[in-house]
Amino acid sequence: MFLRWLEKEDQERFIELAYKTLMVDSVYDDSEKILFQEFKQETGISSPGNTGTLEDLLNYFGGKDSVTQKIVLFETCSMLLTDGPANAKENDFLEFAKGKFQISEDEIKAIIASAEEVASNVMKARKLIGIGL
Repeated sequence: MFLRWLEKEDQERFIELAYKTLMVDSVYDDSEKILFQEFKQETGISSPGNTGTLEDLLNYFGGKDSVTQKIVLFETCSMLLTDGPANAKENDFLEFAKGKFQISEDEIKAIIASAEEVASNVMKARKLIGIGL
């Protein structure tokens, strides 16, 4: 959704982060697969790289400007929440990620709430249209 505003290197790292984040809970369902494919289409990146661990990637984005951090948090949350509320492992990851970014707690809460709403609406629309089920 907002990935086109990231620099190319940041897009590449985001695709890697997204792929590794999907594996946090060992559940890679159809809704997550579809959104990951959409991320790849939006960025034009066909496969994730392997530049580091989740922590390395979060540290990388932790050193970026606040707009980049907000985009990464929003898109990551949207992906994790596309299959419903975050499970315990996803929540643990989000808590860890939040600690790496210089975003206020109020902004983080607003970003997560917005991502939840978007994820819910996308799933409703997909069901209505009959795609990505």
